[in-house]
Amino acid sequence: EYMGEEPLTMGPTISPICLPGTASEYDPQLGTLGYIAGWGKFDAIRSPPRVSVRLRAAWIPVVNMDTCRNVKQDTSDYAFTENMICAGDGRQDSCQGDSGGAFAVNDPHNETRYYVAGLVSWGPQCGTYGLYTKVANYVGWIRKVMKEYKEPEE
Repeated sequence: EYMGEEPLTMGPTISPICLPGTASEYDPQLGTLGYIAGWGKFDAIRSPPRVSVRLRAAWIPVVNMDTCRNVKQDTSDYAFTENMICAGDGRQDSCQGDSGGAFAVNDPHNETRYYVAGLVSWGPQCGTYGLYTKVANYVGWIRKVMKEYKEPEE
């Protein structure tokens, strides 16, 4: 639920995004392109890293989980699970400040609609590859919580 001081007005730049279905077709396969956007850090090599003053966006592909593991040399402190999606192209990536943003993928049944396949979680190194929480694995829980907290109809 939006908790800001000002009401949101839906329009061309503000709109909800669909949840994924539970069918396997909503599990993005290797090479599937996802759209990420955010105001997080960029040029992470620079010290201190710069934060964007404008919304930045990119299309990045789903890649094999080993790609994320290999970028993070010492993976002993990190968990890589089936609840994650690894995505990136080795140049464009989400970074600090983008966390919680959507990894949006085309709906397989409607080319003009997108669904949130992942949520920006963390990455081995900005500008390489990122790990996204696989939303399809949590749809049951999300729907349960939404139902519990639904405002009563008047």
